[in-house]
Order: sequence, then structure tokens, then C-alpha cells
Amino acid sequence: MNSKILIAIIAAAVVITASAAILIISSEDSKDGTVTAKSGYDAVVWLDDGNNETGYSGTGDNVRKIIENALSGHTIVFSSNGNIASIDGVANTNDKVWTIFKWASPGGWAVFSDKTANYTDRMTVSVRYADKTTNDKGNATYSAPNIEVEYKVYYFIQFKEQYNSTEWMRSIGLSDSQKREGIWIEGTGKNNNEALADAVLRYLFPNSTYSSAAADGQVTYTVDGKTGLFTYGERIDMYGWFLSFFGWSDTKQSSEGGEYGTWTYWSQYCYHPDAKSLDDPKQWNYDQFSFGMYDITKYRYFGLVLQTTAAEDDVDASIPAPSGIPKGL
Repeated sequence: MNSKILIAIIAAAVVITASAAILIISSEDSKDGTVTAKSGYDAVVWLDDGNNETGYSGTGDNVRKIIENALSGHTIVFSSNGNIASIDGVANTNDKVWTIFKWASPGGWAVFSDKTANYTDRMTVSVRYADKTTNDKGNATYSAPNIEVEYKVYYFIQFKEQYNSTEWMRSIGLSDSQKREGIWIEGTGKNNNEALADAVLRYLFPNSTYSSAAADGQVTYTVDGKTGLFTYGERIDMYGWFLSFFGWSDTKQSSEGGEYGTWTYWSQYCYHPDAKSLDDPKQWNYDQFSFGMYDITKYRYFGLVLQTTAAEDDVDASIPAPSGIPKGL
């Protein structure tokens, strides 16, 4: 079975819709600028017995407590080393083992335990009766879940400069002042780049047809038969690097200023995931990684500013705090 889950930021409760197999999980973030203090982590926990996948919500400060809380209606037996020995009387065998996985972006599903834990609020976990395979060196691998995961992410896009310099910029339904001041949009996807593309296409090109294709180490979106709106790289060490966005590629303006000169490019920012409120513009950080390397299970607010600068890091930008996201977005 191939299920699809959508982790939304705006829901007030956990809801499972049978028709679409989509699970919506609540957030502790509030658009009034506050982040509710609480102990432990909220998570979506999927129970996958090999035949069916069922989603639950759970809370706890470690993986065992999260699972026990989420699967409270099931009988779970843990072994002395903390692994799951059986669920509802179904025990581990030589080639079938109850295995805990956590989903991340990029990377997808990976075996998860407190020894390798990287906890994030609203994370997605799967408890799977997985196939175990052991190689000739004695190393075991476990079959990963078939569940497809998407998260909702918010983006502030601002054309400080060059706002009518490409066909793509001229074709969006925004005034020049709106482009210069910037707007909030939101999208969903399996990684940061996919969610951004979804947001741009749904909000700024709502009547267009599009497709995406990966080739030669990059992903290219074709919109109404034309390329150039969005292309990003797939190199492992620079996954999601912008090659073209709204038809604009990094452009060197001068050799003066800084070690690399002065450039006009899409400066990228993320809002600190551990910020105590959503109304503090000082919590915006200049991105230190490629765009696609940010795990959207943890980072949910990004700023993209087209501007000219000679700085290589800590580039200044006046991005509004996420508490200003329009209601209903």
C-alpha cells in the first residue's frame, strides 16, 4: 500500500480522511506570534504491519514514549535493548523485524533510535514489520516504508531589484510595488524545492500546466511548454542549489567588494526553528546550506530576496516575521 501524508501547519487537530489517506497534524505555532511551550515532541506515527498502514498522533520526549502514546490501543513489548520485540502478539523472526523509521527531507526514511535520534516537532515516524536482510559481512538492512510524505512550508518572496527583467517576472499577476515589497505564499512537497515550486505555481501561475523532469544532475520545471521558471541542482553536496528562479541566475555585477565581487542573486533565509515566537524579524538567518538541504520537518519558514550584495554571509534583509502571514494562507 502506498499512502500519502500531508503535514499541515494550520490544522487545529489530527484528522484522518479515509478517501484520500491524508493525515493532517496540528502545529504548536500560532499566527499571533506565539509558540506554545510544552514538553516532548508531537509526531505522526504510522503502524505498518506489512498489510496495512494506519496513522496515529503521539507525544513524548523520546521515541519509546512517542510510540507508546500513539499506539496506546495496541500491545507493545519492548526488549531489554529498547527495540520492539512484538506488537499485538506478532513477534520478530529471523527475517521479519519490528523496525522504527523516521522521515527526513532530503533523505527520506531511515532507521531511527534514541542512539541516532534527531528529534523534531511534528516529525513522522513509522513502526514497520520490516523485511530483514543480512549480507555476507553480517550487516543487516531493513525494508523502508512505502509511505510518501509531504510537508507544508511558507515562503516570503521579494524582488528588491530586477523585478521586470525576465519574462517570468513580467508574467506574474503582481504589481511592481507588490514585487518590491514581497509576498507570502505556501506550498507542499517532499523537499524544500518541491514545496517552493508548488507554492509558486499555485499562487503565481494558477492557470498554467507544468511538469518537472530530472536530467544531467538537475531538476527543471516546464511551464506552459517553456523552461526557465525554476531549475535546481541535484548534486549530493549542493542539493537544491538554484540554477534559475523566475528566469534569474546568479549574475556577477562587479569584481569589487568582498572576496568574490558583487552579485545579484536570490539571497535565501530561514527562520530559526527554535525561536520562542513568530514575530521577531531578528530570528531570520542567512542560509548556510543549499536550499534543498534544509529539512522541512524542522524548518518551515523561508525568505527569498532578489538583491545585489558583495557580502558572502549574513546578508541583510528586511523580511517580515512569520506572524504577518495572511490569515487563511
